[in-house]
Amino acid sequence: MEPTPPIEWRNLLRQPAFALLWGGELVSFTGDEIFFIALSLWIYKLTGSVTLLGVALVAATAGQALLGFVAGALSDRMDRRGVVITTDLGRAAIVAALPLILERSLPVGFILLFLLNVGSIFFRAAVSALLPSIVRQGEIPTAVALFQMTERIAEVTGGVLGAAIVAGVGYHLVFYLDALTFLVSAVSVAMMPVAWRVGLAPTRSGPLVVDIRDGLRYMWETPRQRFLALLIVPGYLTLGFSALQAPMVVHTAALTIFAYGVINSMLGLGKLASAMILTKTATQWISERFVVYMYLLTAAASLLFGASTLYAILIVAAFLFGFGNVGTLVGNQVIISAHTPSHLLGRVLGSRQVLINVTKMIALLGFARVADLASPPFALWILGSLSAVGVLSVLLRASYLVGQSDPR
Repeated sequence: MEPTPPIEWRNLLRQPAFALLWGGELVSFTGDEIFFIALSLWIYKLTGSVTLLGVALVAATAGQALLGFVAGALSDRMDRRGVVITTDLGRAAIVAALPLILERSLPVGFILLFLLNVGSIFFRAAVSALLPSIVRQGEIPTAVALFQMTERIAEVTGGVLGAAIVAGVGYHLVFYLDALTFLVSAVSVAMMPVAWRVGLAPTRSGPLVVDIRDGLRYMWETPRQRFLALLIVPGYLTLGFSALQAPMVVHTAALTIFAYGVINSMLGLGKLASAMILTKTATQWISERFVVYMYLLTAAASLLFGASTLYAILIVAAFLFGFGNVGTLVGNQVIISAHTPSHLLGRVLGSRQVLINVTKMIALLGFARVADLASPPFALWILGSLSAVGVLSVLLRASYLVGQSDPR
């Protein structure tokens, strides 16, 4: 039997529904990066406090850990396209209001940032659950990889644009431009030639907690789903890397802030390279074992990053970390999207996001504390070692599950 030829990403962009969704998200992703640059700089300028900047960033991410279950369950009950449009409009209103609020009341501004993140988790759950309904089964890997590549490109271009706009015209215009990108995304999704409620089961009633319970039960009782869920905790311990990167570069290695910027850019380039390669090869490469290899690559990159203060070694380690990180993101989403019944997809993706973000918060706080008590290199060694050993333990204990057929 001849191997299946790779899906050409240009063919996806010729499909109106996918092209509109992708185009809207390209604009929105770029706006998100511009917003992040402006928000970080402005909060620090207003407060002069790194702690308050940290509080702002936590407020802008906490919703993913707190409400992922609910977002996933609702995306399996409500029209997914309608959820995307509603959250885009809501986020546009919040972002447009932030410039007026932040200068007057930081606590209220932090509340708005939390609400903005709540909208983002509902948005992402709905988009991910909608994707299998607008592309064919064999096109899912390429579609997921293309979205990841688009987001990585937005990271590169959005950062530069954000800094340039802030320097040229100030903070307010950046926020208004980001609000406009959400409106562009909403209009693009509204124009998609897709039936309303596509991919949903008949309307259900009853407590939302029942839907959440059914989604968790499906994940635990399905071998493939359980295997990938068990990998989350050891695999995504490496997300604590972001708290250790700057101390390792600036303090331990005694490199300049410019060097830190270059190393961070190499991490972004690693993510972009991974997404670009998988856009062409995802249909051939991605499997459960591919996901395991990418987790192990990310753990190894963390160990390498803590093993030397040489600039060149840190650059290579950062690139490998970014490559493996996006590899795990793409691999997991492709497998989950391809092997989960459409009416359960939102709940599964939402539940996974909760596990990922709880793991991330624990890793950020825990390994940062280890770095304070010992050193950043020691924290990186512990992080990489625990992640690698944990991933291999899950693989050895559950490898007999991999490759078994799952009910759809």
